[in-house]
Amino acid sequence: DVRCALNYLYMHAEELHIDTNKIVVMGGSSGGHLALMTGLLGNDKKFDTNCQYKGEIKVAAIIDKYGVTDLGPLGKRKSAKNWLGKEFDNVEFIKSVSPIYYVTKNSPPVFIIHGDADPTVPYEQSVALYKKLQEAGVKSEFMTVPDGVHGKFSKEYKSQFSKAMWKFLNELGL
Repeated sequence: DVRCALNYLYMHAEELHIDTNKIVVMGGSSGGHLALMTGLLGNDKKFDTNCQYKGEIKVAAIIDKYGVTDLGPLGKRKSAKNWLGKEFDNVEFIKSVSPIYYVTKNSPPVFIIHGDADPTVPYEQSVALYKKLQEAGVKSEFMTVPDGVHGKFSKEYKSQFSKAMWKFLNELGL
């Protein structure tokens, strides 16, 4: 659905007065996963079956707030099994829906925030993504919230995140 929304924006950019060079996708938790998949897929249109756009697709940046990056290590959790359904033990399918496997040197810049005490999405998910982005040479920034649980950050950390995110986007010219 998020890819379809992105395709819609591209198809109607002129009439909606959208600069497609400045589209940023952002989400938290499962929304972080969706933002990552949407942006990291780029022109890989394998999931765009209900909504086709013939041109090139590329987002300007991704803001990932404590999103799942690799479903493989989470496969034993009940929530992951429910999410993956009958494919919960299909390694190729799990890779196909795990953003970390789509990181390339051409990936858009990514800003990550994650609490290091997150009981829902392990902090290591974001650590691994950041490492992969750095290895690929992708502009990225990782903000850790000490003792932060799943999205429940103090007002102070929310403010710090907002300032750091806008600084990151401004440095990209967005």
